[in-house]
This record gives sequence, C-alpha cells and structure tokens, in this order.
Amino acid sequence: MKKLFTPTLFAALLFTAALNVRAQTPRPKTQPPPPKELTVIAPVSVPVDQGRLQDGVYTSDYFGFSFTVKPGWVAMDAATRKAVMESGKAVVQNGAAEQKKAQIDAAMSRTAVLINVSKFDVNAPNAEFNAMLMCLAERVPTAIIKTGEDYLKASMLAFEGTAAKIEMVGVTRAEKLGGVPFTVADMKFTAGPRVIMQRYYVRIANEHVLAFIYSYVDEVDLKIADEMLKTVRFK
Repeated sequence: MKKLFTPTLFAALLFTAALNVRAQTPRPKTQPPPPKELTVIAPVSVPVDQGRLQDGVYTSDYFGFSFTVKPGWVAMDAATRKAVMESGKAVVQNGAAEQKKAQIDAAMSRTAVLINVSKFDVNAPNAEFNAMLMCLAERVPTAIIKTGEDYLKASMLAFEGTAAKIEMVGVTRAEKLGGVPFTVADMKFTAGPRVIMQRYYVRIANEHVLAFIYSYVDEVDLKIADEMLKTVRFK
C-alpha cells in the first residue's frame, strides 16, 4: 500500500486486553452501579448515529440492521466504554513507539463503537473471563480498503509494534448475517498468560467498515455469540 492506513480493529483489541485485566482486578464495593440505560455519545469526528438499545433489541438505522441481545448480558454505557478503552490502551501501548501510539489514537478517532455487550457487568469483580460482543463502524478510505479481507489484512499489519500478539487461525471465509455477506476471520489474541479467541465479521457499508466482533475462551461462549448473531436482521 502506498498510503498508510491503520484500521481500528484496535478497538476490539483494546477492549479485550482491558477486560482480561479487569477480570483479575477486584474493584471497591463502594463503586456506584452502572446506569441501567445505554448511553450513546458519538465522537464528533465520526458522524454516525450509534443506534439504540430498547427491550433487549439493538437497532442501527444508519446501517439498517438490528439484533437481539441475550437476556442477562450487560450493555456498556459511554462512561464505562471510555474507562475500559483507556485501560486497554495502557496494556497495548506499553513499550510501543510514539509513532505507533499516535497511529492507534488516530485510528480510534475514526471509529464509532455502536454497542458493547458482555456476559458479566464489567463494573463488578469476576474471576472469569468476560466474553464480549462488540459492534463498531470505522470510516475507511474505500480506494485502499475495498473488501473486508483488505481490512483484515491491514489490521494484522497494524498490530505490529504493539504489546499484543495476534494471529489469524485458518483463512478468511464468506458468511451471511441476516442475508447480507460478511468476511469472517478467527483470531488468537495472547495477553500475558491468557489466550483469547476472537471472531470478526466485517463488511464495507456506507463508506465504513461495519464489524461484529466477539471475544471468548470456550465453546460455550462461542455458541452464545453465534445465537445472538443469528438474530441479526437487515432492512
């Protein structure tokens, strides 16, 4: 590529790194409970309607889809997302060059995290890994990133020079969510002694990459995420 482009699958990596750390770190019992309603605040540089979560169904009018969140799973509000992201950045950027840190920050400014839902409340202590389903959208230069596979390849290069180790398991493949084609890839993410699996569904839509990403450590959580994605419906 003649033009440098750092994709924001960093967002999924940062959240995964942070949740891995938070699962091992008790929080004070005096911490206030998270808001019951999902609060969405879009970055000013990413003019994307972040959608809404109502009665367990998330809807994005901007990208024209909806899906049902598994009962009991918890949606992160905007303040929690910001705190988790900052924790993840500290993990991933540890020891990285200043240029790489700047690339990560620039990539994040192009991204709207539409929704995060996790198996457990991230504000409550839990020794288990917290499985997570994320949906995000990133504005991309379509002259460079023309397909979901282009985006995934660029993302693999972008992880070089960070404290994270991520590798693709198998090859990319085509699958449909709600009748719409996506490029799918499985990744293995290593953070210290913990090995976490991630599955990425990505497609180009409205000059953005639309991505569904979930992180898990066992087949039970993988099945739950699969069940949620089977409820995806496009208009």
